Amino acid sequence: MNRKLSFAVVLAVVCSSSLAQTGGSLSTQECEARTRVLDTTRVASNASITASTETTMFLLKTQMEMVDGKCPPNPGITPQQVAAARKEWEAAYKAAENACNQVQSGGYRCVARSHF
Repeated sequence: MNRKLSFAVVLAVVCSSSLAQTGGSLSTQECEARTRVLDTTRVASNASITASTETTMFLLKTQMEMVDGKCPPNPGITPQQVAAARKEWEAAYKAAENACNQVQSGGYRCVARSHF
């Protein structure tokens, strides 16, 4: 497992558990760490369909968790825009998951994870 992937996996586990432990709010440090993950995670141009879709799912899930964890939005973004974006991300996540699962064989189910 490469260093970037292992960091993203650890971050996702730590942040998910801390979100549950804090009653739904992420700390400033957790919000900043997730922002860095969003800023640095990229899908390689030669990635497989599954890897690129699962990474996209990971990015969408991270964004939704940041909204749910009450991370502050970028300056100038209204609460209504955040709510609308959250709905779009949720719909995109479900569509990506469904499309990804349709092309799998052998019982594999797509999971939100960063491959890069």
